[in-house]
Amino acid sequence: MKASIKFIISLLLMVLPFVQAQAYSYITKAYVTVKKPVVGQKPVNEATLPASASTKAASVQWIGNFDESGCFKAGESYTVKVKLQVKSGVDKLLKNSSSSVWHINGNAAKYIEIKSAGGKACWLQYGFPRIGMGTSEISCVDIQMVEPVIGQRPDARITIAGTDDVVVLSSKWSGDFDADGCFMPNMPYQLIVKLGVKEGSVGHFNPMSSSNKFTLNGKPKRIYGPKATTLTVTHSVNLGEDQLYLDRTKMYSLEEANRYHYVLHPITVDVSKAYHEEYTRLKERSALKDSLYVEGYIDRVIGRMSAEEKLRVDKVLIDIPDRESFGFFLLSLPNLKEVWFGPKSKPQKLLQELAVHRRNNLYMHGSQYVNSGDVTVFLPYEKFPKGLSTMMENLKFDAAWSVGIPGTLLKFRTNTYKGDMYEAFNKGKSATERYCPGHDFSAKVPVDYAVMRHATCKQNMLFYYSCKYCGECEYNPSHTFQMDEYLKPKTVPLPHTYSNFDLSGKNYVGRNPKGEKVFMMTCYWCGINPKEDAKNKGQRMEQWQSPLIDKILERTFSDTWTDGYFAVPECDHGAKTSSWAENYTRWAMVNKLIDKELLGTNYQQNVSQLQLLSLAVKLAEHMTLKEIVPASGGENIYIRKGRASGIIPDNSTLTFSAGTFATRQEMAVLLYRALQYIKNNSGFRYTVYTPSLDKYPDRSQIAPWAVKAMEFMEVLGIVEPVSNNMIAPMGKCTIEEAVVAAQKSTFADELGWHQAVHWGGKEHIDGGSGWYCYEQPIIDRKGKIVMKDFVNGDRIWV
Repeated sequence: MKASIKFIISLLLMVLPFVQAQAYSYITKAYVTVKKPVVGQKPVNEATLPASASTKAASVQWIGNFDESGCFKAGESYTVKVKLQVKSGVDKLLKNSSSSVWHINGNAAKYIEIKSAGGKACWLQYGFPRIGMGTSEISCVDIQMVEPVIGQRPDARITIAGTDDVVVLSSKWSGDFDADGCFMPNMPYQLIVKLGVKEGSVGHFNPMSSSNKFTLNGKPKRIYGPKATTLTVTHSVNLGEDQLYLDRTKMYSLEEANRYHYVLHPITVDVSKAYHEEYTRLKERSALKDSLYVEGYIDRVIGRMSAEEKLRVDKVLIDIPDRESFGFFLLSLPNLKEVWFGPKSKPQKLLQELAVHRRNNLYMHGSQYVNSGDVTVFLPYEKFPKGLSTMMENLKFDAAWSVGIPGTLLKFRTNTYKGDMYEAFNKGKSATERYCPGHDFSAKVPVDYAVMRHATCKQNMLFYYSCKYCGECEYNPSHTFQMDEYLKPKTVPLPHTYSNFDLSGKNYVGRNPKGEKVFMMTCYWCGINPKEDAKNKGQRMEQWQSPLIDKILERTFSDTWTDGYFAVPECDHGAKTSSWAENYTRWAMVNKLIDKELLGTNYQQNVSQLQLLSLAVKLAEHMTLKEIVPASGGENIYIRKGRASGIIPDNSTLTFSAGTFATRQEMAVLLYRALQYIKNNSGFRYTVYTPSLDKYPDRSQIAPWAVKAMEFMEVLGIVEPVSNNMIAPMGKCTIEEAVVAAQKSTFADELGWHQAVHWGGKEHIDGGSGWYCYEQPIIDRKGKIVMKDFVNGDRIWV
């Protein structure tokens, strides 16, 4: 009986809470009001509910980004949390269900249960949208930035156009810069600009709006983000090698340029010595395992060097068993000439990696990469008696050849040495031997020194064969091969290179809306234009007829070129000229070197001293962009300007009278003195040079007062010989010859010695004003075509 009573009592105790719960009613709705956030005001931590409500606001919290004074900020969103509590004496519990209604300022709020409150309290939360934004959208903003340039420090200056309601809050470039804080090539950079609405304006940004017309340096710019009174704009760039840094504002002396010339200041990198010194130093600080530290050390040593140091490295010594360096260090040393491997080293891995890389880069004859055809690899005779051939016979190294990499792709000249590596190195290459059991000229090695004939649009590039053992070139004109980058024969004719700005009549297209003349560019090699080429091939000619040609004319101007077309102002001098001089004389007209009335209508006649003087004076004024103030007197205006500028030499015997024809040496003198006037009144400089007049038998005919001018003008090719062995200083010259010489003089500062420098480096010039770091066709004095991809420190005569 007692057991039954106990069971009934315990059952009642279990059921009692449910019975009690059923006695309560529930609160499932609340209407709360808080003071709406206002820009510049502090949050009010109060909330109200209707007087009839069964709950009250126990506390209020505001969450968000406030200003320094704790006030609301424009463009920011804020969240309010209100703690609801059941009023005392009210026998009800808070309950959230699908039918509940929780509002703050008339907007649906989030219900957050407080478990420890036993149903007597909860949180209601609501997020106010961004405040302080007007109804108008700022949709037209032109952001102007300073374009990043390799070798220059980042400039984060920003200007805004197109609106008066926007200000720049901040701007900053991010990325890895060099030791001087300058942009580097092939590196990613990002400009981060934060824009804001100007104080007093009520507009806002809406990146999702279809009416946005945001531009960055005049180009459309997409923007992202929510509606706000601030906007972050990012601009990402990767400065590739095609973006060159050229500081035309500074010219370097020969001495300054020489400091960066690898031939004059070479560096030998002793990897082994560096390793042992560094390893010993680190070993003293901590327990360091030699076998772990040595791996990849070669790459680490070269990687720490500056660009200028890499430029000057010509020899590398390695005698550590590094199997993890990839050999790309060789490619980062463009002027490398010798690599010495010691008995401890493992050159197989390095050379194998290099072979794999060069498999797809057969024609990397420079351009910041070493040409392995210029490199001699020195190997210890005891391990590699046949040099590189020993490695090829090694089965462990045969994996490289099994994937289709012929040994000739390494292109190295390999020598062997006996005894100590350092002793052999100090003795020099003459103390080593190149392995060759007998020349076998069957190797196709397309390197610079094996070129027999360079390619043009009418002929393919030809190479001499090389010895498959030692790499020696055969130089047999009857035994050559032609190769392209895929090791397949090319067919001729090859594609034309339309890069010449030739004003000859055959290239004339028509006039653009400004009245300027539009011309087709011509092939650098053969002078043909695209229309002539298409006609020769029997192709359809519709593309050179209206309305297609009209579209070319509509968008081609002297300051806006289109692909294959260019425009110039009036270039017709209306005179009779030879076909070879037409392009030059028309460019002289464009450059305002020609006095049409004085020069007349027949340029094949001999030039007078006065006509020649007019060309020299106009050349000086054109290049300096200012008119020469004439000397006083009643003479011809060109004579007065010539005397004032020094173009006419003191104590000159030139009469400038009508019918007095000029000699070739007088042409050289007047134009040379005009160039000196230009140098003294502008930033133009000219190259250093070695005189070469002694090769002409008639050099003795040059007057003493004309020697310096003739030397300069002949070396630069402005005054050319009349034949292979005659400079003819006393010979007469025609008007067109004088005009051509004057036009050539307009780019005299670009002729002569130039020095190629590292991408992103400063411009180092030994007297000239230009340089080449890219593939550029050059024609030497004999008309031979030379194609070369110049490397760091190379000096080129242009």
